[in-house]
Amino acid sequence: MAEFSLACSDIRIIGDCLVAPNANSPSAISRKMTFNLRGNGGNLVGSEWIAAEGDIVAETATDLENFIKSFGHSENPGGWSVRLNSPGGDVAGGIRLGELIRKLKLDTEIGATEPDAHGHWKRAPGHCASACAFAFLGGLSRAASGGELGVHQFYDEISLRDPSAKVFSSLDMSEHQFVSAMLIDYVFRMGVDPRFVSVAASTPPIEMQFLDDHLLDDLNVKWYPKEFDPWSIEPTGAGVIAITRSKDRTRTAKFSYFADGVPRLTIEDKRFDIDVERLNGALAVIEKVVAFDLDFPKDALKAKCCNGILILEFTLRGLDGKVISASKWPGVGVDGPRYMWGPFTYVLPKQNAEIAIGVASRNRV
Repeated sequence: MAEFSLACSDIRIIGDCLVAPNANSPSAISRKMTFNLRGNGGNLVGSEWIAAEGDIVAETATDLENFIKSFGHSENPGGWSVRLNSPGGDVAGGIRLGELIRKLKLDTEIGATEPDAHGHWKRAPGHCASACAFAFLGGLSRAASGGELGVHQFYDEISLRDPSAKVFSSLDMSEHQFVSAMLIDYVFRMGVDPRFVSVAASTPPIEMQFLDDHLLDDLNVKWYPKEFDPWSIEPTGAGVIAITRSKDRTRTAKFSYFADGVPRLTIEDKRFDIDVERLNGALAVIEKVVAFDLDFPKDALKAKCCNGILILEFTLRGLDGKVISASKWPGVGVDGPRYMWGPFTYVLPKQNAEIAIGVASRNRV
């Protein structure tokens, strides 16, 4: 039975597509994917990432699992993403890597990692193609830009060298169907539109289609589960509130106006890793509340935990939908030691803010 691969061991750019080099050329020598923890010297969430560079092979997932275990962790210790820069490799290895990334609760992004001028590391442009594209889908959160993620057909090495070769038996055809079904099932389980597989299947194996921003969004390849939907309105009690929820439905933000006419923004966040002692410590050292380009006193924020849910209430006098729509930074957070920013910082949508919050202000609860 023929063996299938999703990628060349190396690729070069010709025009707008990627083409496999001659198998006998020096550049065709594969470089197995390696994993290194890199950082920019900061202490915020996202300051460190796993640089994953090279070709995906059958044991790449095992290599990543052992890498994580070397730090004494069984899953993402918090805020790490896998930054992929790879031409592809083994299709089954790519799927196994994606499955493990999801199991470890890691995020994914695309790009290279380079040393900076200060002895740390910086992110640089890169590509994630072929089998790497399937590994990328394993991320809980997936960051990609148009032109970074490439797909094409899986193929048999013999038929690629000699398209007229008679290498397919009925068993080989069955294998093709099995691989296609496996890819569709995997893509669906990762929360991506199954049309992703058909886009790959429509691109010849000696070419590479890099998805533009429209396709990345349309197929749910690019995915930010904590990103909020546009504001809407919901009736409550005798009035109406403006409300928005994150895509994964773990966060809810509500804008309410009570009889006193003072706007209150309440955020409920299902954070099962809440450290109450750390939360109280953070509340004690914040200097002020910052919301949509405006400053508020620190007592504008009240916080509590209830059954694994972090509940924040911001009393924001003078804030309305027009201010939110016109703000440069559409979010709410605090000023203080920067390692304390994370628990209280939320980026909220501008879309529909003026209309929804305006309705809420005229229909107080």
